[in-house]
Amino acid sequence: RSTMLATLAIDLASGEGEHDTLFDAAIAASERALAIEPRLARGHLSLGYALSHGRLDLPGALPHYRAAEANAAGDADILRAGASYLAYGEDPARARTMIAEVLARDPLNARAFRTAGYISIFARQYAEVITRMERALALNPSIASVHFGIAIARLMQGDSAGALKAAEAEPSRSFALTAAAIARHQQGDRAGAEAALAELARDYDGSFYQQAEVHAQMGQPAKALALLEDAYAKRDSGLLWLRNDPLLDPLRSAPQFADLLKRLGS
Repeated sequence: RSTMLATLAIDLASGEGEHDTLFDAAIAASERALAIEPRLARGHLSLGYALSHGRLDLPGALPHYRAAEANAAGDADILRAGASYLAYGEDPARARTMIAEVLARDPLNARAFRTAGYISIFARQYAEVITRMERALALNPSIASVHFGIAIARLMQGDSAGALKAAEAEPSRSFALTAAAIARHQQGDRAGAEAALAELARDYDGSFYQQAEVHAQMGQPAKALALLEDAYAKRDSGLLWLRNDPLLDPLRSAPQFADLLKRLGS
């Protein structure tokens, strides 16, 4: 029940109140399950997810991800979730070790290779990103957000044409527009970049974090930081990327950025 509620909160909630209500219910459901069986690995995993993605409480989520791993040793899916969590914070080396174990245990799981690809993005290993994401596509050609990962890697390699091609193949429209706006900016296509950004802002009213990524890459730090504050006010789970997102590297010297990281406990 907790996992279902959290998924609804991420995918369907349109307003701050609905988002908070659904995640509060997800947290309560996990807590009830753990009151019955404190060693329930999936209960700890769902509670860690709801705390991190719903309340942006990374420190509060940590003991539950650890408990999930400890109580389900060898479960590749739980290890994958734990690796994702660690990649958001200060221990990307541990995340890389864990995801390597997941890939060894579950080599035919497209989601595992997608997660591995994003962990490689946070580690700035862009050739590895592309290899892992392409493997995910080979296993499941319709999997979402994989082309976006490839686009990020291409952007950071300076390959705007390759990034734009990946963006055009991405089924998630908000991610496609994010990557396309940055790629067109890199190509000097100001009108194309602005059009993609305008569509992102108009059609995806919760896309504050993605808009911030675009403005950061366009050399507009004040706009990017203001959008990150909007994302924080709405408890946008995109902020979990904040510490290690290469698209936000142009903002890292700003005091406001450091303050936001501190508030996240990241």
